[in-house]
Amino acid sequence: MAIMIPEKPKHFEKASLEDVMFDSLKSLPDDYYVFHSFKIGTVTDDTFYESETDFIIFNKNKGILCLEAKAGQIRYENGSWLYSSGITMSGDGPFEQASMNKWKLKKYIEKRKLTEVLKRCKLMHGVWFPSITVIRRLLWSKQNA
Repeated sequence: MAIMIPEKPKHFEKASLEDVMFDSLKSLPDDYYVFHSFKIGTVTDDTFYESETDFIIFNKNKGILCLEAKAGQIRYENGSWLYSSGITMSGDGPFEQASMNKWKLKKYIEKRKLTEVLKRCKLMHGVWFPSITVIRRLLWSKQNA
């Protein structure tokens, strides 16, 4: 079982399905560390900014994965990522959000003089869409083939 930090999920919106993902990630082998709702604060031009990565998964042999969770009927239309409500996501969508969080984590690690970690492992990002079913994925792949 993976080492979960914290041991139970932090507060989250129930519709995000982060509890389902948390429980799934728990089943990773015990050489994995999973951080839920990891926040990084930065100050730019006297303004404090805080970013949050839904899950950071660390394995000393495989690397670090910054994982963004997007539940619900998320869709991509006409060059934009949309929530089920039809509202456009800010920041070019979930993949860009995950990528930006990856680079913020890299800077966070570098500022703490832990660059040796970065030399020994890959730093990747991804998005998990827990609401997408296997059938929906198959239909989408056939339509876009």
